[in-house]
Amino acid sequence: MRIEIKSSWGGLGQPSKSELVITGSGGKYRSGKHKLEANAVQTLLSELEKPVVDQPSLEACGITGRWLTANYAAGLQDYTHQKLKNLSPKQVELFKDHFTDVASAQAAFVELFNIGHIDDYPEMFVSMNIGGKEFGLQSRSQQPFMLPWLGTDRPRGGYNCRISRAIESLLPKRFSNGDRLVPNDRFRWKLTEQIMRTIEHQWNLLDTEFKVGPEVAPVFARFTPLESAISNLSSIDLGGGQAWNAKLQSGELPTNLIVGLSLPYYKKRLTGTDGFLNHVSKYTNLVLAVPWLSNYLRTRPEITIELRYVDDRSLSPKAQTSLTEDLQKHGKTELANAVSQNAANSAFIEVNASPGCWARAVVFPTKEVLLWHFQCDTVLGFPATDFDTWDYYGWKSTGTLVKSDGTLAR
Repeated sequence: MRIEIKSSWGGLGQPSKSELVITGSGGKYRSGKHKLEANAVQTLLSELEKPVVDQPSLEACGITGRWLTANYAAGLQDYTHQKLKNLSPKQVELFKDHFTDVASAQAAFVELFNIGHIDDYPEMFVSMNIGGKEFGLQSRSQQPFMLPWLGTDRPRGGYNCRISRAIESLLPKRFSNGDRLVPNDRFRWKLTEQIMRTIEHQWNLLDTEFKVGPEVAPVFARFTPLESAISNLSSIDLGGGQAWNAKLQSGELPTNLIVGLSLPYYKKRLTGTDGFLNHVSKYTNLVLAVPWLSNYLRTRPEITIELRYVDDRSLSPKAQTSLTEDLQKHGKTELANAVSQNAANSAFIEVNASPGCWARAVVFPTKEVLLWHFQCDTVLGFPATDFDTWDYYGWKSTGTLVKSDGTLAR
């Protein structure tokens, strides 16, 4: 009998390549000068003859309830780069409940097989020759435990994780891709990451409660948080500093008009909630006071308009600067001046119609609406062909004014 295992890896880093030859008969097997356990070889041969497994199973990969319980703390600390004592106890308990629950962990495990990775190209080939009969299997999978396996002579293996474990038991240390075949720190991190995806909303709300609960309580008394997190975001109107970033909904507003809020969080202090509560109605009322825009919002429940509020006003200084420079560069100085004069009292909105279809606009106190960026063939009900446009880093940009009666200013 002869078994050859060839494995290699390429990607971002130092490529690796390994080969192993196992020979033997009568229950005695060797790899070079090293003796191998007969049971390890026989286990691999036995698993190769079993029916193809169609779905991945944590249990088959050696991940038991005991393993999950023993690894949740290390997984969470590695992922968050924090000691458990520095996290909210409620957050820790939330993660522990999901990570150590076998059904939840199994669902997260299955989802890992829908995620691809760049710069990661493993390969492993296992060929057998027993009494002149040649057969084997192979994998080029990035996924956990290099599943699924494919037979080289006929369908074999599939998601049979016991094959991965059997192969690993035959390999010497530091064999290329050998560490991918059994549970290790890398696998624990991936499972943790997927579990965190499933609890992200609850996790972020608990983080908000833990860090700034008393400060945000008055806001949550008036608004329902759709999203809430202490985070660093960079966008057209955000500079990337740490802030409380939230999306809020109110029973006093149309369900498809939400508020996107960003308030400074510096040295463990949140500022600006009183100003937000005092001024946000000025901006929501302005949006709803534009007859054609309010009608568009009411008759198009599938779209969402997000009113932005950053620090202490709707149109942030960063967005204002970008907008005025864009307008001036394209010969629209009068509109640029109007933006500067009305910035503090104007409402900045982002319209999401469908995936890939969105627009940005500024609502002036005069109830005129300045259309700025958009992607799609329609903008707030207007055909895109109605606008003169220019490129803005891959987006369409237009300095077009819509009058309060819903007609375009020419």
